Amino acid sequence: MAGPNERAISAASCTFRINNKVVGAGQNVRASENITNQPVFELGEIDVVEHVPTQRTVQLNVGTVRLRRRSLQAQGVWPRGGTVDVLQFPEMVAELYDEFSDVPLVKIEGVRAATRDISVDVGGIVMVNATFDGRRMYDEFDR
Repeated sequence: MAGPNERAISAASCTFRINNKVVGAGQNVRASENITNQPVFELGEIDVVEHVPTQRTVQLNVGTVRLRRRSLQAQGVWPRGGTVDVLQFPEMVAELYDEFSDVPLVKIEGVRAATRDISVDVGGIVMVNATFDGRRMYDEFDR
């Protein structure tokens, strides 16, 4: 429990940027990287000889408070239009910053829009929850 001189975190804890442009304040943020390994067996042996990495997937889930006239499409970070528009939409770079640093906590390259949903809470707060697929994830130590 927070004391009289301590502050409990109760609001957005990061800034969400795409292509170096602030998109919104991130809430309920999750960035994940999954490396899939395949076992290698030797003929006649029951034990695995080694595990070989065969693929890496990266996913970013971000909830942001939606501001009027600042939808993800209006900001140019979500495809708008038909099939050709979606197919030609360029890959992006996503970054998450905390309020105390100018170095990103997480940087994801090769980001593409995957899913989004919009929710309206009591009191009229509109949240946009978006998922992006990426090619590579870096933390604050990768430059």
